[in-house]
Amino acid sequence: MVLTSCRSFRVLASFVALSVGSVGCVHNLPPPPIPERTAVALDVVPATPPAAGDGRVVVDAVGEHAKVSEVTEITTRTIPGYGGKSSWFAAPQLERKTRPLCITPCAIDLPTGWHSLVFESASDPTRTSTADVTVSKQPIELRHALGRDKPMNGGYVGGLAMLIPAGGLVLMGTVATAIGASAKDPGPTTTSGSKGDARVFLPIGLVLLGVGAALGIGGALLVANNAPERQPGSTAQWAIP
Repeated sequence: MVLTSCRSFRVLASFVALSVGSVGCVHNLPPPPIPERTAVALDVVPATPPAAGDGRVVVDAVGEHAKVSEVTEITTRTIPGYGGKSSWFAAPQLERKTRPLCITPCAIDLPTGWHSLVFESASDPTRTSTADVTVSKQPIELRHALGRDKPMNGGYVGGLAMLIPAGGLVLMGTVATAIGASAKDPGPTTTSGSKGDARVFLPIGLVLLGVGAALGIGGALLVANNAPERQPGSTAQWAIP
């Protein structure tokens, strides 16, 4: 019984350590395959050519409709530390300003030069990624396979909150079970006083182990299913002959 309890504690403690250690960590996934260079079928074909100094880009998202925006400005803002004062642990944060362009498939006219486009799925806001394009006078086609930017959510935080008390309950349950399982019969009670029976700790310890294990498994599942993810997109672009 003691050996089984210790083994259960070690297994759950590993879950707790791994999950708590993943706080703030992001699962970085590989990008999707580069899209094939197939012609983009437009619902609406522009009737006029691009203005002077502009180039035309025909844009599509693989397998779905996506909102396309252009990055117009990127700034860095430092989040103050405790008390509003700047310190070594103050966190810098990138802020990106964008302007909406269209919903794929579509054709957009942009000034010649380098541009950064943001793609966001029309049905799933966590499916988003960027593509860089160099616009020239010659029209180009661009197909983008969306990546993912899934932030930390309430399920992930709730799972971590469950794992912390789970570890404490399993620890107390292991100690109580060990004491109760190793206790011996105290013998008959004498007239001078009563002898405590340490074996009562055995059922208490088993209850604590069960509750702790249930919390630990539930918390581990929440953490695993709601972990933040980041995946870059993939882009194929080519000149239209």
